[in-house]
Amino acid sequence: MPGQDSKTPDGVLLTYNIQGNERKKLLVIGVIVIVIGIWISLDRSYPLPTTKVQVEMRREGEQLEANAKTPPGVILTDSIHENGRKKLLIIGKTGTGKSSLCNVITGHPHDSEIFPVSAEAVSCTQSTQFAEVFFNNDKSRPVSLIDTIGFDDPQNDTDAKIIAELVHELKHNCDHVNLFMIAVNGQNPRLDGALMGMIRIFEGMFGEEFWNQAVIVFTRVPMDEKTKKKRERITKETDEELARKYLKVVKAEFPKGRGLQYLFMDACYEEED
Repeated sequence: MPGQDSKTPDGVLLTYNIQGNERKKLLVIGVIVIVIGIWISLDRSYPLPTTKVQVEMRREGEQLEANAKTPPGVILTDSIHENGRKKLLIIGKTGTGKSSLCNVITGHPHDSEIFPVSAEAVSCTQSTQFAEVFFNNDKSRPVSLIDTIGFDDPQNDTDAKIIAELVHELKHNCDHVNLFMIAVNGQNPRLDGALMGMIRIFEGMFGEEFWNQAVIVFTRVPMDEKTKKKRERITKETDEELARKYLKVVKAEFPKGRGLQYLFMDACYEEED
């Protein structure tokens, strides 16, 4: 521009004609677009191949976070191998209240965050969970609790993975089990294919000794006197009669299960009851 170029620094030319610079302008724009594209891609998170060490580090981090929320005396851990404690394992179908039962065994409310519970139809427990606790929060009675994933049918892929995960965890992170608690929904006590399949897995893993250390636990059965009487009036049988009838079916399917014991445990009881 007349009268302007004399004032501009060397190498800067003011002009009305930009057609000659069109190629340079497009090149600059292209570089900017590439840089922005790289920046955007770097800002995204892409899953990377996960190594065994990375998995362990992630699990340790998750456990540290979980332990920060647990009450004193409760330690969530990856392994209970040779820890000197008696070990209690709970199995059962989704919806039987296994996690609620575990929470109450520790001496804490049924909906404690130690073992997360869910009212949904899907299992809230998504992996085998080990915890070092005190039975009924009694410091003289240290035990290890094993909460397992709920299952429905061992014939489908999901339950096959559940069984494989449980077997792997027990084989590598637990040296023995003192008591197997088989949780059964006392409101609908049925010995269906899913439960029989899981019991057969344990019978195969531990042999006949499994039955000497197993107990049927009927859950979700309020045990206050008023509710018990109402239940008997509706079903025309006592809780004990119902339990003996159920055990008779179990023993018919598993002849080695003679002498199997049972108990009723209402994890969601009211203090006044």
